[in-house]
Amino acid sequence: MVLLFLSDYEPGPEAIQALSLTLLLTGYICLMVGLEQLENNTERGIAGTMGVVLAVYGAGWGLATGAVLYFLIERTKLLGFTPDPDSPGADDVIVKPETKPKS
Repeated sequence: MVLLFLSDYEPGPEAIQALSLTLLLTGYICLMVGLEQLENNTERGIAGTMGVVLAVYGAGWGLATGAVLYFLIERTKLLGFTPDPDSPGADDVIVKPETKPKS
């Protein structure tokens, strides 16, 4: 790595391939560590959409998309939305009142 910053060094194809492989491996490891921190498929979908928008349109749009999707999908209570009880994953969001046994 230090040799690339020297002015007289001309990297050959082997050095470029090695740096590309290092970059791909680092990106894969970062992706796996990031996905392990997500708890459900909704969070994975938001993170994936945010990543695509980030790659295509840039950091500002990616961050804004992630924030909007987070509040619209994950934090529906903050905006006053009520989820459909028949939708997949609704058990995670809907708080059911506890019933007391009849005595």
